[in-house]
Amino acid sequence: MPGMDGFSLAEKLRSYTADAVIIFLTSHEDQAIHGYKAKALRYIIKLNLHRDIVEALDRAVEEVHAADDRTVLLHRYNEHRRIAHKDILYVNRVARQLKIVTATQGEITDTRGIAEFYALLQDSRFLFIDRSCFVNIDYIAQISGQELYLTNGQTLPISRRSLQAVKSAVIERWGN
Repeated sequence: MPGMDGFSLAEKLRSYTADAVIIFLTSHEDQAIHGYKAKALRYIIKLNLHRDIVEALDRAVEEVHAADDRTVLLHRYNEHRRIAHKDILYVNRVARQLKIVTATQGEITDTRGIAEFYALLQDSRFLFIDRSCFVNIDYIAQISGQELYLTNGQTLPISRRSLQAVKSAVIERWGN
């Protein structure tokens, strides 16, 4: 690369975003240590490109999904708040308002309808357990009978109508 080497570029990328996924591709095997100092995910030698690239790209995709920075913006009066999807434990409709329970920000209220808020998220990790409540599957620790136990210790009821769909979705997400 004219004017800048890959290590300088990696350093510059890290200054903008610490979560950048970096894969070095080089002919110089002896430079690999510099790649790891730059917190590169992989360091691929060009002679091994065909062998190593698929695994490296698959791992990069996993890293990107793990970093997941999708957010939803809430407006209430003069207050504006961003909530990361990964921070939402569950959303429940209570007395004409949404109660959004988060892992780090506590409970937040919103005036939208539950179906409208669910559609706004567009995220497959959220699952209705009742017509007035949906949960983030990532926070489900256990299902027992018609009760759903979250990793924070809370228990939520699952409607009879939703029970089989909830169990199937959770088992699929957990991988058998």
